[in-house]
Amino acid sequence: MKSLSRLPGVTKGKLKKANLCRKWIRVITVAELASIDGKYIPANRFNGHWRAKSNLHWPRQPPPTKGMWDVFRRLVKRAFCSQYKQTLLQSNIQLDTALGNWYITTRHIQYDKYRTRIKFFQRQNDGFQRYKEKDNTNYFIEDGHCEALPSAAHPAERTITLRGKLQATHPYSVAEIPTPPADEPPEADEIDTDHIYEATNIIAASDSSVNPITGEATYNWRITTYDKRGLISKSSFVNSNPMYMNSYRGEMAGLNDLIEWLHASELQRKVIKIVCDNESCVKALNKDTFSLVDLDKAEFDLIRHIITRLKDFNDITIEWVRGHQDDKTPYDDLPIESQLNIDCDAAAKRHLVEGTKPKYPAQPICGSRATLYLSGYMVTTDINDQIQMAGQSKKMLEYAADKFGWTDNQAIATVNWRAIGRAKKRLQFGPSVRITKFMYDWLNVGLQKKKMGGDGICPCCGITEEDQLHLYRCSNRNMQQTLRDSIASMNTRLVKEGLTTPVYTAFINSICKAVQQPPLSTYEIEDKDALACINSQDTLGPESILRGFHHINWLRLLRDKWMKPKISDDGKTKEKRKDPLEQSIVLVQGVWNIFEARWNCRNCILHSNDSALIERSRDTLMTRLLEYKRDSKILLRSCDRFIIDNHSIQDVIKWPLQRKKAVIDLLDRLHKIYNGELKAETASYRDISDYFIKLPRKDTAPTAPSFDISMDSCLETEITVSSTSEESTDEESTVAPQ
Repeated sequence: MKSLSRLPGVTKGKLKKANLCRKWIRVITVAELASIDGKYIPANRFNGHWRAKSNLHWPRQPPPTKGMWDVFRRLVKRAFCSQYKQTLLQSNIQLDTALGNWYITTRHIQYDKYRTRIKFFQRQNDGFQRYKEKDNTNYFIEDGHCEALPSAAHPAERTITLRGKLQATHPYSVAEIPTPPADEPPEADEIDTDHIYEATNIIAASDSSVNPITGEATYNWRITTYDKRGLISKSSFVNSNPMYMNSYRGEMAGLNDLIEWLHASELQRKVIKIVCDNESCVKALNKDTFSLVDLDKAEFDLIRHIITRLKDFNDITIEWVRGHQDDKTPYDDLPIESQLNIDCDAAAKRHLVEGTKPKYPAQPICGSRATLYLSGYMVTTDINDQIQMAGQSKKMLEYAADKFGWTDNQAIATVNWRAIGRAKKRLQFGPSVRITKFMYDWLNVGLQKKKMGGDGICPCCGITEEDQLHLYRCSNRNMQQTLRDSIASMNTRLVKEGLTTPVYTAFINSICKAVQQPPLSTYEIEDKDALACINSQDTLGPESILRGFHHINWLRLLRDKWMKPKISDDGKTKEKRKDPLEQSIVLVQGVWNIFEARWNCRNCILHSNDSALIERSRDTLMTRLLEYKRDSKILLRSCDRFIIDNHSIQDVIKWPLQRKKAVIDLLDRLHKIYNGELKAETASYRDISDYFIKLPRKDTAPTAPSFDISMDSCLETEITVSSTSEESTDEESTVAPQ
């Protein structure tokens, strides 16, 4: 099906029909669909009369229709048999490229005949009838019975010749299953290792580096003596899903590779000290035991393997060391533990730019038992999120691209989904649902209410149709003030978070442009990268920055303009500053906070006496009350008219809103009852057309009408009708002056 889905112009409907046919005949690959020799596809594969004898459990379904088989046949011809133009449905379809030799593997289809190099097997009810080759002549004679096939057997065909001999139609041809070459781990750089192997005490360090944009990570570890007379070093990429990569996984991968290398060498019997600047990793590895509760923890496959390996060492310790101490103290004045950490960090960053990325998925760690792979990556953390991502991300991206007019590349590669995902995780359930509705234009604003038959006006300014963008452009004084205050509050927060002036100014100006507000600052942006970010954001649409769909170039700009945190003069305290990815999350949270302020202000006005909806509701209720008062004799029964007739118009105007609603509801129910009584009363009345005389045609002589009643009765009826009409006219004339 993968080959069929890649055909140009193929639709989902055609693929669905073809897949139903494929499941009906119970095949998975084209080799199972083709003939035994792999040169053509038999014609009976496309008419529903042939079904493979499979030992798999296939879904129950009705037989495909003739139209489905035609679609399946055309797609298969386009994918595998495009060079030959067969016109007859009964003819076999020649493959463009004949299939190769059979693989030695387990097959789900139960073929009738098999062969090896010197044996032939015919399936029977209780096993297989076995034949052996006679004198290398390709003729086979009976050789007993067997219950199972040898592993080297592959499907075959045969013909029966004279004297009961059996001849194989095709020769024996097998090939080993190709295995992808494993990524060769980079060899460790060894410099003057004799001193390391001769020393009693050695020291090692490991550190990792993560690209916040792509999610790629690398690590570097190095082993040396305390006098640094020898060195063993290694750098490598962390082969894991970049969408869920973090420094914790990178540090664990580096420590695992370091300890595995030490375990495989003669150094495991020495006194070893390992330093790492990730305190969480050090705490996790210094646990003596682990329980079933730990199985669900992130990167437990690495933790379990490392702890198991550490038990084989004579004397090894893992300690934490503060990272980036060279920001305040010269490198030469630092202890060897800090120097090694700095060297590892620099080497990991260098390998992130210059190193060779892995081509194949990582292999499971020994002893990790069952391992789940999604999109070619092992799932080692956030298993629920990764399963949900694999199952729903494709449809979600297609929906977003279709709704906002993005291309597939824009939906996948240009939106900072990592920041959106992490910001959403930090919200409670209620706000998270509301933000999702806001992002995808599902909020219950006037536009949505109008679709459901409601009133679509804005409760704040009374505009006819309220959409989500109007939340930011409403002319209501309170709404405008709330918008200015929330933008100013976001600007203050961005400054406190350590964003540089070109970054936060460009971002705030983009928001002001989207909401049609003057720029908050008079600072003129001259940075080319910041101006490029503004232009990149515009390609996603004018409202995208307000919804939280930020272009990935903002993250790149934050990375390029990021400043290292300051350290106190004594080197004991360090300024708290978020990394570029966390700063991009702050941008997403900021625009969502602006929305929350606008939404709260809008709802407060909606439920207050200043709401435009309430004013319109008052006008509507008053109009209907006056209508009932004016036409009470027509709309209500005589016994119900006192409800509205006993009050003057001035009294009705002074009624509170709740009383007006209650009276309208009561009058509506009474009016409905009155209509029902009138309908029942007039149901027995004869239509006036029943009294008309049907005139004869002009070409026939007139005939006297026949009546079921006497002439006197007709006259009485006419007089009654006339008098009724006169009474009605008199009543109308009496009512008219009122």
